[in-house]
Amino acid sequence: MRSRLTVTALVATALLSSALGATPASGRATDPLRDRDRQTAQRHAGVGHGCNFAPRARCGHIRVALDRRTPRNREIRIAYELYPRRMHQRPLLGTIVAVEGGPGYSTTGSRAYYRDLFGPLLDRRQLLLVDNRGTGKSEPIRCRQLQSYQGSYVRAVGRCGRQLGNSSDVYGSAFAARDLVSVLNHLGIDQVDLYGDSYGTFFSQTFAVRHPERLRTLILDSAYFVAGTDPWYSDTNRALREAFRLACQRSPTCSDRPEARCSASPG
Repeated sequence: MRSRLTVTALVATALLSSALGATPASGRATDPLRDRDRQTAQRHAGVGHGCNFAPRARCGHIRVALDRRTPRNREIRIAYELYPRRMHQRPLLGTIVAVEGGPGYSTTGSRAYYRDLFGPLLDRRQLLLVDNRGTGKSEPIRCRQLQSYQGSYVRAVGRCGRQLGNSSDVYGSAFAARDLVSVLNHLGIDQVDLYGDSYGTFFSQTFAVRHPERLRTLILDSAYFVAGTDPWYSDTNRALREAFRLACQRSPTCSDRPEARCSASPG
């Protein structure tokens, strides 16, 4: 499932370590829906329970409107996992939120990767993982023909769209971003250090634009444009060539690898 280079993870960790050293901003505007979110979550879910795969971690969920534009519509489950700081006897320095790619990957399904990636930072910071609506433990969308990767992709997409009906438009990043706000409100978390990789960068940029008051820092790994992307991926290809060039330039062993020389060559 992973195609990330180790160096990417190391660089992202270094950037995050630097970013997390910043002093939290103060005087942020409060979210007018915060109390309502918390009350709704407490009606429909407990405060969380222990996770059977990680001691001291909290696993839980809240319920939110499938379509917030019509609050009387049906509700869906949004699942989360909260990993406390290891040095619980010392003050908490913040909350890291990580978001998976795809779109469609389960964030909680990558818990081992994120706990390893952020490693030492979790001594005094807690880690929050939330499955976006329609993925993982948050009532995942199931379109068997499309997910089988067999047959006509176009027909499978059409069948999945018909299966979802009118709800097909409420699984976008803006809806998922508001779900994350509801989870933060439920847990009493004000601001977060948000990390996204691949599609997670698309989500994170959407969250930053719509809910800037809930962010302390933002880290994008393998970023995608939110708007204006070339459908033929020429911009991505240019970025890829530049990434290879820089990686080769900084690696003392690059010249020994023919495939690296080919990828990094000009022209």
